[in-house]
Amino acid sequence: MISYFSMVTFVNHKLKDRSYAGVYNDCYKVWAARGLVVEGASITPNGTQNSIESIALAFSKGAKGAEVDHYYDADLKQFIVSHDRPYNLKNGSLLTLERLFNATAENGFFWLDFKKLRKLSKEETRTAVLRLEAITEKYDLKKRIYVEGENPTNLSAFRKAGFNTILDTHPLADNNPFTPLVINLYKALFYFGDFTVMAMNYGEIDDPIYGPLTQKSMGDIPVFIYHVADDAALLSTLSASASVRAILVQNHSLNRYQVNSCP
Repeated sequence: MISYFSMVTFVNHKLKDRSYAGVYNDCYKVWAARGLVVEGASITPNGTQNSIESIALAFSKGAKGAEVDHYYDADLKQFIVSHDRPYNLKNGSLLTLERLFNATAENGFFWLDFKKLRKLSKEETRTAVLRLEAITEKYDLKKRIYVEGENPTNLSAFRKAGFNTILDTHPLADNNPFTPLVINLYKALFYFGDFTVMAMNYGEIDDPIYGPLTQKSMGDIPVFIYHVADDAALLSTLSASASVRAILVQNHSLNRYQVNSCP
């Protein structure tokens, strides 16, 4: 117990002095989840999620950033854009992250949801970092990319290479008495890994994960929130929070890109 509270005190003190200058902090915080796949009453087929067309459409409609699901395929030595494995094909073929960047990289920020990052070996992680450096250099993309993963060991390799990183976390529900304890452990991983932001599922409106207790425990750590309900009051409240830096609405992106906290 003494060791735990000593660690918590140390981490809180260090995080209090940390500057988050350079972290995305625009007043337009709603990004596109897998691109724009819902427009009005029309829902595009699932095959167009995570596609060049859906990402480009989201940017054209005003999204400042887009979340993209992808894997690193060690055999192909390529990043494959897909939510699932076996991979989701786009127009009958695999879509690489390089092709996606070639078509859309000049438009905004990218939240790269790295699937199964924890399963990569040390050598595979090293080659993945080198590959991401190679495909982002052309467009000077490194400062506009946020690499998300829940494995702090492999994620730290991307941080050490200079990429912005998102530590994906899975705290308990906000009303759980053990929530502060779990958050403190995540904060320790966040601090010692020198990651850029944290991410978490918002939860349900009536049973949130990112609720008042969690927000208080997090302090000033910048947060990316996903699976947020399409509720105008909730989106307005999250947008007004200084700690919330990016928001994904539901599992597929609705066009809520004009929700903002601008003066």
